[in-house]
Amino acid sequence: PEQWTDAALALDEFTQGLRHVAWGQTELRHYRKVVLATLGQKLADCWANNRPIRLLDADADLETMELSYDLIQVYLDEPVTRDQLEGTTLTLINKYQPKKGDCYFYCEPSPKQILFHLTKMMKNGKNLLILSSSQKSRSADGTINLEKKALKHYKASEILRIDSKTTADPDHPAFGITGEILAAMLKQGIYKIIIASPTICTGISIDGVNGYFSGVFSFQSGNITANAVRQQLVRLRDFECPRYVWTPKVGKNFVGCKSTNPVELLTNQKGQAKLSFDFLGFKEAEKVIESNICPLTKYWAKVGAKQNQENYHYREVVREGLESEGWNIIEVTPNENDDLKAVWQERK
Repeated sequence: PEQWTDAALALDEFTQGLRHVAWGQTELRHYRKVVLATLGQKLADCWANNRPIRLLDADADLETMELSYDLIQVYLDEPVTRDQLEGTTLTLINKYQPKKGDCYFYCEPSPKQILFHLTKMMKNGKNLLILSSSQKSRSADGTINLEKKALKHYKASEILRIDSKTTADPDHPAFGITGEILAAMLKQGIYKIIIASPTICTGISIDGVNGYFSGVFSFQSGNITANAVRQQLVRLRDFECPRYVWTPKVGKNFVGCKSTNPVELLTNQKGQAKLSFDFLGFKEAEKVIESNICPLTKYWAKVGAKQNQENYHYREVVREGLESEGWNIIEVTPNENDDLKAVWQERK
């Protein structure tokens, strides 16, 4: 950062980025302290040199802004108050919501009916965008197994799978794919089925193909945040295209000991972030939460507690979020029949 002291800073999807810094398990986990120090120094340099800081995110939250303030205070050579930082912060909120269509929301313990409806559309040769929260072969509704299912009804050349594996394969058509490239492929009618993992939760916008797809199906296992589910669903900008969504009642993406109390997360830490503060007493942990002594640890605990709260009410949070975005929610309640049972048995 010392080579860029006079540069401005712009971070897109900064909430997602900072959460990844806090508990991401990619290669970054080996360099977490260095990444945080570099970011903190750059934020402080911008403040000291009166250079603009632009933070952009559709799901920005108070905790992420507080982490940004804390990092500036920690890495700045001269003291600065929170009032000074907040006084120079301009927040712009885009409240525009494009008109949305129907969203069929499946309220059942397992994805039986949504799978049945997907199979029915596949048998009729419909063009479909199928979203999953998983890629791995052991996941029955992951991208790999959904592709196998699609191959029973479509030619291999009509199916495009987009996940971390295919986008990293130079010989695969999904390699280096962007929203513009995908839209161009669809306009040429190359693919009838697109199957995508959370690889397209952000950063990809599929525009200019209104009317191409008959439906967007979303199979969620609860391993991504409720916000990420909603982000994935709007990658296709054709909002008149109906959405079909199934999520479990309770999520899986818990942090630490699954507590919804930040102090308890610090004093009973069993999560993957390995920011172990289990030697702290309750009062000492409260001080960490209230101060900026350990900015990332405080952030991890506060956001982790919030995420755990959402996970306990995962389906409800996803539904409320979709409703607030303007989707017309149509509840699909459990319904057993022989055809449905046959499709479910095939999945097993």
